[in-house]
Amino acid sequence: MIRKNLNLTLKQYYSDMVIEPNFLDEVEVLEKKKIFFGLLTRTLYELPDRYKIFGELDPIYIYEYRPIWSKVKKVVICAPILGGEIEYKKGKYKGDFPIAKANAIACALFKRWTSIVVCTNNSKLFDDGKDPATFEMSIRNVAYNNIETLRWLELKYGKDITIYGLGVSLGALTMGALHGIDDSIEKSVLILGGGPLYTVISNSKEGKVVKFYERMVALYNDRTKAEKALKENIVTDPYILGKIIPDNKTLLVIAQKDNSVPTTCQRNLIKVMRPKEVISVNYPKWFKFFGRFNRDFSNGHYLTLILYPYLIYKTFKFFKD
Repeated sequence: MIRKNLNLTLKQYYSDMVIEPNFLDEVEVLEKKKIFFGLLTRTLYELPDRYKIFGELDPIYIYEYRPIWSKVKKVVICAPILGGEIEYKKGKYKGDFPIAKANAIACALFKRWTSIVVCTNNSKLFDDGKDPATFEMSIRNVAYNNIETLRWLELKYGKDITIYGLGVSLGALTMGALHGIDDSIEKSVLILGGGPLYTVISNSKEGKVVKFYERMVALYNDRTKAEKALKENIVTDPYILGKIIPDNKTLLVIAQKDNSVPTTCQRNLIKVMRPKEVISVNYPKWFKFFGRFNRDFSNGHYLTLILYPYLIYKTFKFFKD
């Protein structure tokens, strides 16, 4: 549920999210299949949207990975990175969420935790954002989609389940904000998140983010004014909402020399979230040589994926502890 310790301004701001006490009858099963030699059941659900944005209601699509021979006691909600889209082609649905799906499958296969991916097209945050106000509307919509998903999980499996959050990059930004808004998240692992968002946006070297920020600069004819407008409009921000998360309920992974989510912004979350553990990832200097040929090798953001098995192990350990 929405956290009781939100200040009055934030409670009023998020008060327009209204969900019926029981909406299970409105949830549709679109696909269901066995994967990994029958060890997992992957189900695609469609939930009705409860928050109109830009005058439209869009269905919420959710992939659920449920292991066999397992009672649902723990659920991990995995947030997508920048990008992602679900399409219906030739009688089948196709969801492009590789990192979130990998995280969900790992949790389901190795720990037998039911895991879900909320299929949010995060590219729209930056592709469709016409100004700072519409950007905030879009990122708040992501939070509301996740909040409705949390209510659906509690209706489906009971309120005694334990829910964890896992996000990478932009997924860490949206999951960090969600953890601050809703107390149904017990713990979260945030890999390469950062804040405040206006600082991330104005300093990121990520292609889509750079183009979005340049549009904001053109809109205000001034970089300082553009940054100020972003600061004044963005509320659904892990830096703002992270202060409300209880101590020791997060594990943060930060990367040195990160150009996509600047490392200084990642360190900012440490101050406000008071995590139980921080993992700081560095890489050998000789990687700079390869960076001459491929920019990903000079960006700590992408090099962190080399440690993916270790970070998943630390995620399992943190959730279990």
